[in-house]
Amino acid sequence: MEWLAGPTLSQLATQGEEARATRLLGEIAHAVSSTNFRFSVIYGRVVPELKSDLKNRLTDTKSNPQHSELQRSLALLDHLTRTTPEERVIHGDLWLGNVIPTANGPHLIDPKGLRADPAFEVVRALVVPYDNYALPKFTTFIDSRASALGAAANMPSLRIIQCAAIKLAQKAIHSGQQTPKNSHLLPYLTSLLDMSEQTTA
Repeated sequence: MEWLAGPTLSQLATQGEEARATRLLGEIAHAVSSTNFRFSVIYGRVVPELKSDLKNRLTDTKSNPQHSELQRSLALLDHLTRTTPEERVIHGDLWLGNVIPTANGPHLIDPKGLRADPAFEVVRALVVPYDNYALPKFTTFIDSRASALGAAANMPSLRIIQCAAIKLAQKAIHSGQQTPKNSHLLPYLTSLLDMSEQTTA
């Protein structure tokens, strides 16, 4: 295997180059989703699996506080499905830690190879370990990073936030558990859904 000596974009961000790392990630996401892959139909689709997963959880959460958030998430996913212009092949696990800039251009590691709305490509850059962000600072972080990613990737920042909300719903809401292990993420999901619904009506 080829040895890549350079730091990842995640390491650049922690070394004070947050803006550069975010911009590069957005540019890379745009380049991948703009590439025409041969035999693109062989790649699995993200949205049908997401929708099936969330719907299966819906029947098991009726008595839980997370039920209403799951309903909101499914409504948002329906909105995204209706308004997706075209699904494209994406890396599928693109975040700052999976990109290594080199003299020969960026190298992407650990590709999943999926088909989705291109905005799903960068959601891992928003769905981060939230323990580092108190809720009051959370929306500021989301607004800032989504705007930077959207500008670099030529995507609407609101759509990136909406896709991130769906992915966080999948992580935060677990069926058949009265106290899911990720229940501490529910307030962050609520914030993302509130931000997502600003102009979806």
